[in-house]
Amino acid sequence: MSDNGDAPDSSVHQPPPPASPAPPPPPVATPPQPPAPSSNQTNGDTEHEDNALAGPSNGPGTQEAENTQTGQDPADTDADADADAGDNVNDLLDIDDDGVEQFDPATLANLAALSRIAQDEGLDEGEGQVEDAELLEVPTEGLSRDQVRELVENLRAGARERRGDETDKGEGGVEKSREDGQARRDQGAEDSRLDDRENGTADREDVSDGEVDDEVNEDEDGERDEPGDEDYKEGKYFYEKGKLKRRRNRTVLVQDDAPVNYELGLRVQALEALIRGGSNMDADTASAAAMETVLHATKAAGLGNVDAGNALAQLTNASLGLGGGMSQGEQNSLLMDVLQQLSAASMAKSGDRESGDAAWEEMRDLWSSVPEAPAETTTTITEAFDADTFPQKLNLGLPGFREDTGRIFIPPTVRYVEKKLRNENILAEEALPIQGYESFLDHGTRFAYGGDTPAYKKHLISSIQTSSITGALRLAATFLARFPETATNRAVYVPTPMTDEDEMVLREAGLDVRDMRFLDLKTGGVDWEGLREDLQSATPKSVVLLHISGTMPTGAELNASQWRLLSTILQERQLIPLCVMAFQGLSSGDVNRDAQPLRFMVHEGLPLVLAQSFDAMMGIYSDSPAIVSIPLQSAEAKVRVDSQLRAIARGFHLHPSPWGAHVVHSILSDAKLYPAWLNEIKAMSDRLRSVREKLFEVLANKLKTPGTWFHFKRASGMYCTTLLPPAQVEALTTKRHIHLLPDGSFSLGCLNAAKIDVLCRAIDHVVREGIREAEEAQAQSIAMELALAAAREAAAREEAEAAERAAREAEEAARVEEERARLEDAELMEMSIANAIEAQQRAEEEERMQEQERQEMGEAIRKAAERAEIARRAEEILASIGAGGL
Repeated sequence: MSDNGDAPDSSVHQPPPPASPAPPPPPVATPPQPPAPSSNQTNGDTEHEDNALAGPSNGPGTQEAENTQTGQDPADTDADADADAGDNVNDLLDIDDDGVEQFDPATLANLAALSRIAQDEGLDEGEGQVEDAELLEVPTEGLSRDQVRELVENLRAGARERRGDETDKGEGGVEKSREDGQARRDQGAEDSRLDDRENGTADREDVSDGEVDDEVNEDEDGERDEPGDEDYKEGKYFYEKGKLKRRRNRTVLVQDDAPVNYELGLRVQALEALIRGGSNMDADTASAAAMETVLHATKAAGLGNVDAGNALAQLTNASLGLGGGMSQGEQNSLLMDVLQQLSAASMAKSGDRESGDAAWEEMRDLWSSVPEAPAETTTTITEAFDADTFPQKLNLGLPGFREDTGRIFIPPTVRYVEKKLRNENILAEEALPIQGYESFLDHGTRFAYGGDTPAYKKHLISSIQTSSITGALRLAATFLARFPETATNRAVYVPTPMTDEDEMVLREAGLDVRDMRFLDLKTGGVDWEGLREDLQSATPKSVVLLHISGTMPTGAELNASQWRLLSTILQERQLIPLCVMAFQGLSSGDVNRDAQPLRFMVHEGLPLVLAQSFDAMMGIYSDSPAIVSIPLQSAEAKVRVDSQLRAIARGFHLHPSPWGAHVVHSILSDAKLYPAWLNEIKAMSDRLRSVREKLFEVLANKLKTPGTWFHFKRASGMYCTTLLPPAQVEALTTKRHIHLLPDGSFSLGCLNAAKIDVLCRAIDHVVREGIREAEEAQAQSIAMELALAAAREAAAREEAEAAERAAREAEEAARVEEERARLEDAELMEMSIANAIEAQQRAEEEERMQEQERQEMGEAIRKAAERAEIARRAEEILASIGAGGL
């Protein structure tokens, strides 16, 4: 439509392509337009467009906005909306003029519920979800007019809430009120459109991303409806092909992830025609229901739901047959089939969601089982320092040289180069390759190995750029874990003590970390005998971690003769040195002297790997470039090692940072800046030496702190150790507010004159306090020993007395026993005598009784003899008498 209100442009309404079994999709993914209107529909369509230009379609958002603009009470608007809902219910219950029965309210309610198939797939949890029972509830009997009215009002309220939520995310409640008012103002236009639909001239509008665009037209009075500033802000007007068009306010039906294509448009057209053919539902409501239903059914079909796919296939076929004169009964039957298919799809989806709830909840809570990692050492120290409220606290765990304000000291040459590079706009250049900045690698390896080293002169040093000394250590350790190949994890021997982070880096790279003795806890130097014994027993082809120019975090350093002996041991045991050089030049003040151990091992042919950084010497900790380099014996080997280093680095970065590499290269390659920087390195080294000497002077001479402090002067590099026992190290933190690294180590770069005095007095205090506590403990120990001796003596005395008592008791017991035995013997003797007497008496009594019996028997015999004699004499007398008588 042109700006002067001419007839609509032909590009706005175009007929769809001719129906065919498999219509190809159009070039632009937009739904097809409805068929061109017939001659008796043209006037109605034109009038409909004119009415539509007067304002957006009716909706709750526009009514409220109109109320706001005109001062109308929102309650009146709600009453009007209720009236509209009642009209819609009446329409749903009507029968058309031909006597064909319309869809009952239960079918239409079912359609509205089914339009939310797969809706919760696009919603967040707890937002816009509807219970399955509510969505799938289909009345089996006809509803009363009041029930249908209530159902439609609920549906309209749900749609109003969803549209309100979308509006609140943008302009808040203002836009919603403005749309309500606009809809109220255009109620006449809506009535006109209803009249057109009764005459068979219903308008079919474009649906593409939920918007319909109309050109700006003149109003009924012939005056242009010029857009205001608010209209532009609200997105009501836009330009297309040089023409100012007005955006119709319709509910956005097409979701962001909806597949908008030709087939989708056919399905929406088909379902809209079926709905409107079976009811008096207005065009907007039918179009919205059709679009929402097809979109969610498409989603369900995309998730593998067969019923939803069948329903969509039926709609596709119906889109080809609706224009062929399907009867109203056939259309009703087809719509019922589609509804049944979508209902089955909705119920199947509900079951799938219930079965997947447990798995989804488990996935939602997947990361809750991740344990908390141990805190990084410097982070722990910094957090403890920040939480310390003591005003004179010290944090001696910070890296690098520090100014009095606590900021990192950057040498003047580095500041000059940094300012110069800012003007060169390095960041606008092409990204560095994986191996890094070639000039930086060349000058960095020359700085480490020396320009006269054969490996450097013959270009046989393989190198790659990394970020920070930790990144270099990780890349080097990964290379050593892979090459040369071994059946098991390669062992790496690390000096003790060592930082936990470096051990973690080596372990994460795939190396088997093992300890080797290095620090002598009595002298603060190197435990050479322990180190040599551990290396002599090391497995061949193992890795040995060595710090050159200052060991971190103890500061213990091998002397020249020990380095030569160590090289011999490494050769004999076939060990691989992994060298770390982060403080070159800061130990002695001479960069070449500090690099001598490295260059000597290269000269001896040891297969070493070097991790090298520049942040401590140049103060570029914010962009710390580092180099991993490997001296080789042939160009062929260099090509292969280069490829492996690049392959490993590709797992860490696509290209390293250019800024720090350019800073280092600019200094190392400049004939004027390089000597000036060497002088600054010498000054920084002198400062470190001065700090160490000051520590020794204050502790040994000024405070006369008990103990030996010569290891402060003997230390090398940026770090040093106090050699204090763990209890005194803890006392430095808890009582004196001096925050150190583990094992009592600290960075010398954090100290100045004032802080040296604070540190020394704190050390003196804890040492003396420790001695006092040790003396008290010793006195307590002596008292305890005396008490124990007295207790032991008392115990011995008690034992002797007990033994004596026991002896006496034993003697008394023996005496008693003897007396008892004597008494028993006497008693036995008496009893024996008594028994003997009794036996004798018994024998005498028996003898007496026997004698008596003998006497009695003799007397009886005598008497019997006398009686026999008497009897004989009597017989004789009788005989004589008898004989005499005769």
